[in-house]
Amino acid sequence: MATDTPAQRSLAKALTDLKSLQDAGRNVIHTDDLDRSSREALIKNGFLKAVIRGWYVPSRPDQGDGESTAWYASAMEFVARYCESRFDAEWCVSPDYSVRLHAGNPSLPRQVFVHTPKGQNTPLHLPAEHSTRSLHRRIVAAPLDASSLTSRFWC
Repeated sequence: MATDTPAQRSLAKALTDLKSLQDAGRNVIHTDDLDRSSREALIKNGFLKAVIRGWYVPSRPDQGDGESTAWYASAMEFVARYCESRFDAEWCVSPDYSVRLHAGNPSLPRQVFVHTPKGQNTPLHLPAEHSTRSLHRRIVAAPLDASSLTSRFWC
């Protein structure tokens, strides 16, 4: 009977930690969500892919570098969690994107404009040639449901 190596035990713990986050509804992982050893084991073995520094999405180890499925599966959640982390509750997406979502079109545009009083008018480059740009704007309408991160998509 073979014994598990320390690397295998570390990966098993990391996968358990990742599953716990996913079971709690987290498909976008911030560096603070996992301890360093778990995060490094998941990245090394291809179970996490970086979106930007400190932010990751779960992926399959057999997916190549150019594969964007993991990104598209969690892009809206990434925008919401990243903006919530950076701008607190003072943000919403641009009206044109909000209208598209209201009309039932959930596709992510190449560039998502985020309105926030904390905006710096700078782009943030994301996977698959997407980006966000935080525009220094006051928020015109309050979110419909302040308890939901994605409610800021509906302004």
